[in-house]
Amino acid sequence: MRSSDTEMLFIDIAEDQSLSVHARLVLVWAFGNRHESRFRVSHIRDSLGISEGTWRRIRAELVLRKILTVKRKFKSGIITWDIKFNFDAITPKES
Repeated sequence: MRSSDTEMLFIDIAEDQSLSVHARLVLVWAFGNRHESRFRVSHIRDSLGISEGTWRRIRAELVLRKILTVKRKFKSGIITWDIKFNFDAITPKES
């Protein structure tokens, strides 16, 4: 992705009125950190000061839009979440 394309997608995310303000906040943050190999829910919530209830609403909204995939894993009595952002699912505005 070229720098100008990246910039435009960043702006499109921030200005997408079809998403809630909280969902846009999470997406802008995730887009800025997209080179991370894994995202952790606790890190996202702590970084942005998001409550558990707010995170659940954001997660549901982004999953519905196919921007976020979430898989729950249970191993050795521990629940972990594998989350991935799909920035390709965001349709850029036409200039």
